[in-house]
Amino acid sequence: METSRFTGEDPHGHQHAVKVVSGRNNTRRVVCESCGYRRSAAFGAQAKASQHLSQTHDAGYVRQEFAPGPWIAAAVGLVAFIVFLCVYGG
Repeated sequence: METSRFTGEDPHGHQHAVKVVSGRNNTRRVVCESCGYRRSAAFGAQAKASQHLSQTHDAGYVRQEFAPGPWIAAAVGLVAFIVFLCVYGG
């Protein structure tokens, strides 16, 4: 599930995007959509994504966007928990 996306523009005006994806056992991967760069990152995945954009693609302004997927999953879980409490709690 994609957790965040970093976008930046190089000096030639090309857009580059790197996303941070969560996998099994709370592992994270950094995936560049421009050049195919893929790395596992146990810690500091956001920093590695931003660093890849600035160093490899020479992107000046790096912007971070958060994906709505984890927030939606948390909201659904919370609603299910409240329904469970109402039905079985009394």
